[in-house]
Amino acid sequence: MTTHKRYSTTQKMADLLLDDSRLLTLFERMGIRLGFGKRSVEEVCEESGVSPNLLVAMCNIIAERDTTPDVRSLGKEELRAIVDYLRLSHINYTDHYFPTLHSHIHTMAAGLSEKQQQTINSFYDVYEASVMNHFHHEEQVVFPYINSLVEGEKVDNYSIGEFAKTHSDIDERLADLLNIIVKYLPDSDEDMASHTVLRDIFHIEEELDKHTLIENCLLVPLAEHIERGEVEVSAESGKEDYSANKAETTDDERTGELSAREKDIVIAVAGGATNKEIADRLNISIHTVVTHRKNITRKLGIRSISGLTVYAIMNNLIEVGG
Repeated sequence: MTTHKRYSTTQKMADLLLDDSRLLTLFERMGIRLGFGKRSVEEVCEESGVSPNLLVAMCNIIAERDTTPDVRSLGKEELRAIVDYLRLSHINYTDHYFPTLHSHIHTMAAGLSEKQQQTINSFYDVYEASVMNHFHHEEQVVFPYINSLVEGEKVDNYSIGEFAKTHSDIDERLADLLNIIVKYLPDSDEDMASHTVLRDIFHIEEELDKHTLIENCLLVPLAEHIERGEVEVSAESGKEDYSANKAETTDDERTGELSAREKDIVIAVAGGATNKEIADRLNISIHTVVTHRKNITRKLGIRSISGLTVYAIMNNLIEVGG
């Protein structure tokens, strides 16, 4: 078995992506744009407002070059950034991956008998519900606890160990669905709809595996490290940006109203701008943009881009041409 050398912050950023295409989604969720040239990981991360140590740790985990990263090089703001990454992955699943797979499942099942249709659709619905429950637990229990850790607040009735003990693989039913389609489903669809479903499943399976690896190999160990009081806020992880953002939104959070800056971000999101484009437009870091979007979601209860677009239209933040 070949042992590959771990990635480092001094390597050329382009070399990482060319070496392992699975890192593309990570770069997208961290707000890292292409066009790296010959710049190093450290240089690109500095431009993007991303911790280079965190990015390299995540790359090594996803590329299976190091599943036991040394969390001593990371801090509380890196832990916050991991949560932001996981939240964005949740949005990808709920807004894109699952709706697409759901539609393709129904198209595939249309060529089956009524009983087979009901069986396959029901099986998928239960699977999707189980993943959504997993995400809901993270959003409602785990991530708020992580935020408490970052803020230095003591939580007596919970620890990250509780999550680690109950955290099970969420792709077991997906593997079952994969086997059913490949081995047992009658291949009677002329449009090869089952092949489209398989491509969806393979993609989601890979994404869920990365999601679980980041949680098990990075989120949990770093949170445990912080619980033991063995880490302080890291010096270069955007603490100043976060402090400024916190001061700006605290008063508005009491009423659930969006601040002027949050409205600017809603307008930009509704216009199709990426986190990097928003950061450049408003002259703030990507970390601050992600924090604002998290606050907007908490205040409005709206996650999707389409939902924010509707909100912006209904509240006269943007105009729709007639």
